[in-house]
Amino acid sequence: MSDTLFSQNPWYSADIIRGYKPDFTPRVAFILGSGLGALAEQIEDAVAISYEKLPGFPVSTVHGHAGELVLGNLAGVPVACMKGRGHFYEGRGMTVMTDAIRTLKLLGCELLFCTNAAGSLRPEVGAGKSGGAQRSY
Repeated sequence: MSDTLFSQNPWYSADIIRGYKPDFTPRVAFILGSGLGALAEQIEDAVAISYEKLPGFPVSTVHGHAGELVLGNLAGVPVACMKGRGHFYEGRGMTVMTDAIRTLKLLGCELLFCTNAAGSLRPEVGAGKSGGAQRSY
């Protein structure tokens, strides 16, 4: 992860990614939480790139987070799918995902879906229930 607010890492990473899949412009990005990596397996014409090859992308220490970016088409839509992410609690600060998200924007992503596994203290929200939060800019 970068130590500066406006790191050059997103531009470097975008160039590296374009080298793996030239002329590809993803419109939708997914950051997949625990247990949702199977979504990336449904991507057609997929190219997977390890985060270790992408400057500024966090290599997660969480078990089950693959640490790779998958590019391709999902239901006919060009997508970028992050399998795993960095976490604040891993000691890397609040900006742990900044460079990766900026890279997705530079590649052309217009929508970003972030997922996670979470629990609830409300008894009516049991295991297997979905919840949502919406934020528009």
